Amino acid sequence: MQRGGLSSADGQVIIPSAQIVKLAATLANYLSSTCGINPADTVTIVSSNSPDMAVVFLASTFCRAVAAPISKSVREEGCSAALSEAGTKLLILLSKDNEAFAVSAAEKLGIPTLVVQVDTELHLNICHQEGPEDVSLLAMPLFHIHGIVAGLLAPLAAGSHVVLPVEGQFHAETFWRDACQHKITWFTAVPTIHQLLLARSHTDILQYPRPPLRFIRSCSSALAPALLSRLESTYNVPVLEAYAMTEASHQMCSNPLPANGKRKPGSVGMAQGSIAVIILDEQNKPMSRPNAAGEVAIRGPSIMSGYVNCKEEASEEAFQGGWFHTGDQGFLDEEGYLILTGRIKELINVAGEKVSPLEVDHALLSHKDVAEAVAFASPDELLGEVVEAVVVLHRRNCEPGHDQAAGICSFLASRLTKEKVPRLIHIEDAIPKSATGKVQRRNIAQQYANGDPAAKEASATGGSAAGSSHSREGLQEMVHQAWQSVLGAPPRNDTDSFFSQGASSMNAIAFASKLGRTTGRSLTGEFAFVHPSTSSMVEALIQGDASLPPILPGSITSDQKSRAQQQPSRLPKLILQEADYSAWEHTQLATEALQSNRAFWAQELEGYRTPQQLQAAEDKQLVPSSLVNFHVNAATVDALTRKAAGCGATLFMMLAAAFAEAFSQSLSLRDLVFLRTSSLRRMPGLQDCVGCLVDTVPFRVTSLQSSPNQQSILQQVQKSTQQSLKHWYPGRLVVKDLLEASNGLAQIDRVAINFQDTRSTSIAFGDLDTRSIVDVVPPGRPGAALVAIFQQTNNGLDTALFYDPSLFLDADITRIQDLFETQLSSWAS
Repeated sequence: MQRGGLSSADGQVIIPSAQIVKLAATLANYLSSTCGINPADTVTIVSSNSPDMAVVFLASTFCRAVAAPISKSVREEGCSAALSEAGTKLLILLSKDNEAFAVSAAEKLGIPTLVVQVDTELHLNICHQEGPEDVSLLAMPLFHIHGIVAGLLAPLAAGSHVVLPVEGQFHAETFWRDACQHKITWFTAVPTIHQLLLARSHTDILQYPRPPLRFIRSCSSALAPALLSRLESTYNVPVLEAYAMTEASHQMCSNPLPANGKRKPGSVGMAQGSIAVIILDEQNKPMSRPNAAGEVAIRGPSIMSGYVNCKEEASEEAFQGGWFHTGDQGFLDEEGYLILTGRIKELINVAGEKVSPLEVDHALLSHKDVAEAVAFASPDELLGEVVEAVVVLHRRNCEPGHDQAAGICSFLASRLTKEKVPRLIHIEDAIPKSATGKVQRRNIAQQYANGDPAAKEASATGGSAAGSSHSREGLQEMVHQAWQSVLGAPPRNDTDSFFSQGASSMNAIAFASKLGRTTGRSLTGEFAFVHPSTSSMVEALIQGDASLPPILPGSITSDQKSRAQQQPSRLPKLILQEADYSAWEHTQLATEALQSNRAFWAQELEGYRTPQQLQAAEDKQLVPSSLVNFHVNAATVDALTRKAAGCGATLFMMLAAAFAEAFSQSLSLRDLVFLRTSSLRRMPGLQDCVGCLVDTVPFRVTSLQSSPNQQSILQQVQKSTQQSLKHWYPGRLVVKDLLEASNGLAQIDRVAINFQDTRSTSIAFGDLDTRSIVDVVPPGRPGAALVAIFQQTNNGLDTALFYDPSLFLDADITRIQDLFETQLSSWAS
């Protein structure tokens, strides 16, 4: 083995270090004298990992030019952009095949092209020279700083030997064979390459004798402690995780070899050489106390002075306070070891709680069945963002499927706090990576946010989409995934009700939104009410195959991306106006389905007459202007929620039933219709919206007696609510039709109920006002005699009764209030 130089893995090319320097010096003279390359000029090099690349790169640096290597896999459009951005003065190709795409791009930009082929044949018989004993096998591409500095220049500067892959790039199938053949002592790579090698290790290690490895280095992206442990146990050598970036000429921190100090899994080690590392707070002030998280900043002679061909402001921002801001978040422990927690722009904001995707990655990778994992932020209508994740499973251990996804979530629940457990886990065959083997977290998040059809189907089935239809098994898996995502636990069985696990109406809306995106169906908030079990949901999905037009979700996603990048919103002020909804509703009213629903309401409300107590004097316009407030404590609300769940109902249904009983008893009524407000999300595209678009939905409670059965009333409210959702027809038209059909005797807008869950008002919505609607707009509507508003808060239930004093005495309202509170206490006990 030739020591101190370069060789190809097949042994056909061997160049000692001295000859590399001589060749580079000769070429540098040619570049300066013939090609006119001066200091600071940019020389762009297109090549794979080859000895030629090493010589040309060094020659460019000998000229004090800027060497800008790019991948040979880049196509013409990308090459043109790279040449322009770099301000290329000369393009050098190192290929016998003449890369036509690069030549074409250079010609269009008027950049001269030089094709270089180093005459390696002259050096095949040079005698072996003794030198340092280390041998490494290049796994990283030489168009990346990791490959150039750590994989090539540093070993050559140390007098060691570098073996280059035969085909110019890393191949997992041949890497271990070549490593054994050339007796390598170390190698450096990204975690993705380490994972690929581990996947083959059970056969590779048995097939070839172990090389004399001293250590393995990992850099360029985070190495999960579980992966580090597997590497060390498989290859029986220490793994050194390092921290590096192009702006710092590569390495900034590293864990030491065992003989030189402590290695800490999960840490990238201590600052190296002349590099200084500090942690900055949000005001760009250094944080002196250990374990305090902030932005990692660095300073030292190897740090770049600024970005080329970039706005001056970008460089100034990067060097605020005299330190280079890396954009990474992390902290220094008591011993000065740096622990990275993620890219600042990739942190996931769950209702104000900053979640590190790296922490979730590491937890996922500690599961025995997970081979690869990437966590990312997903927009959420209630929490702002939630955690989702993509995983690749060890195929030899298990097949993708629901059991694995649910099992992984249960596994994470014991290791992470609730907000960090992914709401949805997408099981894939592979995770997309860049040319250098890095996982681009933001690209993956964008892929799923954009509703990529292949991604949507693969997320539930673990494979690629085969078409627009779904199998029964696929639909069942999608239902289970959405259920798990929204409720935090899988369904107990196929017949269990969605609401028996404590779901609320807001959960139902979130569930329909997520399931609609996954299946590509148009689902609205009442889907879980009408089809509460997983078996009924699957059957309902099989019956239809409507697609969900990405009207508002896509616009909102785009707007959120702009805000995340601190860019102005590109949306107009009013993305949806009343006229848009009116036009949609107008087309719906002509459909057979809506006409059928209209007939349902005529039958459902047939024979109803407004009770005498609620009839106003002729021409009297009722306006509920008087107000009574009272509070129900949190313990009672929690007990009611649990009881409702046990009945497959929601808290709203329980409150409505108790109020119906109290109201009917106080006025001795036997038959009553209530109007309830409902978020208007029926128009496709509104499923993911939070706003004040509301409709009114009637529900009827009959056979009320002086001592009614609580369960009977709850069942009536539950059934009536579900039927009203299933047979939707615009509430104002139901009121109008019934009034006309009864010659004015049936006024069903006399009593209205509104339920609001205001526990999420602490979520930041930018400049939007998140106060309760009661604090902003008086809820009384002309025609109503009484409006009951229930607001669930973190402290319990705030109740407001708005009433028209011309119909109710204060004593009437007090009696209704007392009966209502008594009923709630009775039902909660």
